[in-house]
Amino acid sequence: MPEPTVPTAESQPKQRVLTPPPSDVIDPATHFPLVGSYEGPLPHVDYGLLDKPLWFRLAREKAWYYVALASPELFVGVAMLRFGYVASTFAFVFERGAASGPSGHFLADRSQLGPPFAARYRGDDGISFQLLNVAARFERAPGAGAFDLEFRFNDFHIHARISGALTPPPVSAVAALGDGLVQATEKRALLNVAGEVEVAGRRFSLDEAMAGFDRSHGYLPRRTVWRWVYALGYTEAGRRIAINLVDGFVGESECVIWVDDKVYPVGEARLVFDPNRPLQQWKVKTTCGCIDLTFDPGDIHSEYQIWGL
Repeated sequence: MPEPTVPTAESQPKQRVLTPPPSDVIDPATHFPLVGSYEGPLPHVDYGLLDKPLWFRLAREKAWYYVALASPELFVGVAMLRFGYVASTFAFVFERGAASGPSGHFLADRSQLGPPFAARYRGDDGISFQLLNVAARFERAPGAGAFDLEFRFNDFHIHARISGALTPPPVSAVAALGDGLVQATEKRALLNVAGEVEVAGRRFSLDEAMAGFDRSHGYLPRRTVWRWVYALGYTEAGRRIAINLVDGFVGESECVIWVDDKVYPVGEARLVFDPNRPLQQWKVKTTCGCIDLTFDPGDIHSEYQIWGL
């Protein structure tokens, strides 16, 4: 990846400033969301302060973790989601292609839908999913630093320990979406990993990988649409870099780049692609002009489900 254009006060006089997070997502006194962009982990989330009825919580509450791992050989994605009316998990392993050849392909791509009780969301201590022979979890013991990632689905297994260090700093954002709806999210990146992936008898080490994750929890619209970019890698000069961008939904409040141990806020993303041909080239830019990338997809994970709510 080319060297990033790091935003500065001189080049971006209206640049968003990341402030330390408050002690709560919902103000205990006013019961309003403490809206903002923060440098640090997501604070305590207690949506009980909003005093929403059961039907509202069942229809609107959504919580999930998405974990990404990037190694010299693989890109691995694992998600666990618990909504008020359904739960699901999916995981994929993408094998990178040679530098001069095709971009690569999926070695595995699995997903499972289940009732809401199949998933257990534990806030900042993680999430788990269990249904029949499918098991997934991304959890840490209370007070522990590292997270344990496990995924088991027939001949596809992931076992990894991921650092919970706060360097580089996490980014968190709280957004009010109107009509009593709210979203709280935390993103981490460039975390150390130890572990392995096994797919149909093939084993791959994750000891040289780096990881990151998205933790999100909110009362969201029934139909929530956005475009998200999350990347982990190295610049041409060998510096570690990660990107978290959003087009739509909560906008620029969570848009940042990490370079080594520092995080920089950037403008909202603009993604240009052909939705009828998603494996064709994508353009990724930010409104501040700091990021201007071309993305060539190698494979695609997609799901189409019809749910009652």
